[in-house]
Amino acid sequence: MGSGSNANRFDMLKTVQWSSRFSDEENQVISSFLQVREHKKGEAVFLQGDPGDFMCFLVKGSVGIAKDISDTRDTIVVTIHPGNHFGELSFADAEPRSASAVANEDVVVLTLSISDFETLAKDNPELGMKILKHMLQLVSKRLRMTTRELVYRV
Repeated sequence: MGSGSNANRFDMLKTVQWSSRFSDEENQVISSFLQVREHKKGEAVFLQGDPGDFMCFLVKGSVGIAKDISDTRDTIVVTIHPGNHFGELSFADAEPRSASAVANEDVVVLTLSISDFETLAKDNPELGMKILKHMLQLVSKRLRMTTRELVYRV
């Protein structure tokens, strides 16, 4: 499935906060479906408008999430640091990317594609459901934070 040895991907996944909701056995299964990708400083992990067919777990480096606001200017929305995940919105709804993710320095990410997740869920329905529930909780938490920020800005 994924590039690199499964033991290496498992060790990398364990550095990501997202994995703390899963047992070592579950993380072993998840890691077998992950890909390891490296990006040099300034390279795009993905661009706004790209198909949202994978989500990322940041293992090393930092990534700026930027929103295109005009033909000549981007706004950095947030900086992602190691141990965090990003790209889950497009992963969840299969819509084009709503922002770009660009490496602020050399980065290593683990990616989970939609097709690999579907295979994982078919082979391990309980784990697939647990992953979906965890993702829904994370998206809900972020939406609540965004809503709270909008209320305080008005």
